[in-house]
Amino acid sequence: MNREMCYEIARSDNNCRAWWIRQGLHDTPDVLHHELQRYIDIIEEEQLALYTHNKFDYICIGYGLCSDSVIGLKSKTIPLVVPKCEDCISLFLGASDRYYELFYKNPGTYWYNSGWIENGFTPSEESYHRKLEQYIEEYGEDNASYLLEVENEWNEKYNSCIYIKSPIYENPEHFNYAKRASEYLKWKFHVEEGDMSYFHQLLNGPWDEDKFLICPPKHQIIRTYDDQKINVKKSEE
Repeated sequence: MNREMCYEIARSDNNCRAWWIRQGLHDTPDVLHHELQRYIDIIEEEQLALYTHNKFDYICIGYGLCSDSVIGLKSKTIPLVVPKCEDCISLFLGASDRYYELFYKNPGTYWYNSGWIENGFTPSEESYHRKLEQYIEEYGEDNASYLLEVENEWNEKYNSCIYIKSPIYENPEHFNYAKRASEYLKWKFHVEEGDMSYFHQLLNGPWDEDKFLICPPKHQIIRTYDDQKINVKKSEE
């Protein structure tokens, strides 16, 4: 989401700085949680060296729950702002409600957009060939074929893909890539328009309590398993 975040930072009246975390860590939630907490600690340490008028008022976290990786995050001095959504798909669509509507309307859907195609692994004939070549080099041809076959078993859970078209940046080749992938995987293909409103609210407010959690200093984020998804409690430290 670097393009979307940079776009909103450039337009914001707030003095914003961005810290970027490597894409794909949601596959290992414990590692992602550790990295998020590490960056919160780094920002708070840097806060000590800033002039008063340059100090940060909030740390806005560009992640949803992401396999509960945000649970337990805490700060000592700066409030945390966290979207109340399952993952970044809601951010790209502009609202959790829209994501759930599309999710239930199109079960078994894999999501594509320009950012994921540019920076991550997305299933396609091209990406599988690249991975096969890598595995052949690392494990030999017989082992590589078997490993890739086992890895791709999860594909059977999907029967369609939705390509989220960005309102701020669109590369026609990314659309064509997603279309080719759907044909290769024999998935139905849909296109949905992206919406920047969730990104805009994250960096500018107002932070509606139905869409965002504000975690005060010396508190930590907890899971609630209700419509609100997350809440806060006093930190033990």
